[in-house]
Amino acid sequence: LIKGVEVGNSATIHHLRDSDLENGCMLEEAMEMLTKDLMGKAMLAHFAPIETAFYSHACKQLWGKEPQLQVVDTFALERRHMERMSTLPRGEDLRLSRVRSRYGLPNYRNHNALTDAMACAELYLAMAAHRPPSTLKDMQKNLQI
Repeated sequence: LIKGVEVGNSATIHHLRDSDLENGCMLEEAMEMLTKDLMGKAMLAHFAPIETAFYSHACKQLWGKEPQLQVVDTFALERRHMERMSTLPRGEDLRLSRVRSRYGLPNYRNHNALTDAMACAELYLAMAAHRPPSTLKDMQKNLQI
């Protein structure tokens, strides 16, 4: 959690309160930790443009440059899979909870960072298990942002 930021109206969605941020760290410290953790790795996300936009904006604000990120997006993977199966995804079809349901995974409460991250990671593993003999590397090919 980042000090000096107010949650505003997002509290109704994410259930974070300003008091939850009091023990957080400053943006630069959080970004340094995240950047270090991402070195040599890919960011895994469901609908990655949200995370990549935040990360890119913060990097430009703090260090004046955009990062080179490797990203694996379960949203894009599922969209591509559905299109290959001649199924055109509609509106809700690609929501994390709906995609997880198709893979037989349990439904979790949305909009909690840790829960959403775990739900995405579980989905990625389920996708890999349902698409043998593809390797994880094959799954992410051409889906890096």
